[in-house]
Amino acid sequence: MGLIKGPILPFLKDKIKKHEYLLTSEIKFDAAHRLSNYKGKCSRIHGHTYRIVTTVKSFKLNDLGMVIDFYKLKNIFKKHIEEKYDHKTILLVDDNENQILGRVMHENWVTWMSNNPTAENIAKDIWDDLIPVIKMFKDVKLDSITVYETVTNSATYREKL
Repeated sequence: MGLIKGPILPFLKDKIKKHEYLLTSEIKFDAAHRLSNYKGKCSRIHGHTYRIVTTVKSFKLNDLGMVIDFYKLKNIFKKHIEEKYDHKTILLVDDNENQILGRVMHENWVTWMSNNPTAENIAKDIWDDLIPVIKMFKDVKLDSITVYETVTNSATYREKL
């Protein structure tokens, strides 16, 4: 199959295959949370071993043949995910019961969220924290964040551009 030379005809433009590299890495942490305004057991403080699966993408590889070094990615996770959530109680800030809890807990024991700490909102919160950091890597974009609250239940957040 030969290379196409010259301008691409409009009807061929959609036939050309585009490629991208997806790089996925994960971490785990233990944390407690409480769902505010929820009718059921999850309105009480309870814990999970969260599994966070992060995927970044690129159309290019760097000079070493990588999207991003896994070691660097793990350090980013450690700083922007583990330090924020690991062994913390994740609570909605705009809840009177949570405010009472927050007053009796050491400030380093609580991570406050502006939304109810569901798996969906935790995924979005992690996305918001990672976007500026990932943007520092040329040609690398954040693709998705998946939060596993249990082995069988997860929520994924991604933005379509």
